[in-house]
Amino acid sequence: MDREGWFLRVGDSIYGTTVEDINCCIKYTKPLKKIDARSFVVSKDCKYAKDKNHVYFPILAICEDWWEADSEGCADIDYIKQYLVVGADPKKFKYLYKTYGIDKHYMYCWGERIPWDEKIILRAKQRGL
Repeated sequence: MDREGWFLRVGDSIYGTTVEDINCCIKYTKPLKKIDARSFVVSKDCKYAKDKNHVYFPILAICEDWWEADSEGCADIDYIKQYLVVGADPKKFKYLYKTYGIDKHYMYCWGERIPWDEKIILRAKQRGL
């Protein structure tokens, strides 16, 4: 098991969850689809990740809280429902800072495409990114 923020690697599968208990994660969530686990990497200090085919971000996460824990002690679950950064080029994608990233043609915030803003690039350069 290897965890990077919202992404949890279990063997050849990637789960999108903050659940620490691996048994609860496997019981109540499914591995994220379309991810190439071999080339999957999470950008350092952020929520963006990518593989050879796509860029990922926890765009929509669901938190389910239950009244009581089940027989295995699972009392709630957080999981990613929407995570594909549509149109982002994984070969050119770079994390800037906070929730911003860019590829060759577009800028992204919170995993969604936004209008290009040179001020964001300048802030990233000032932070040494």
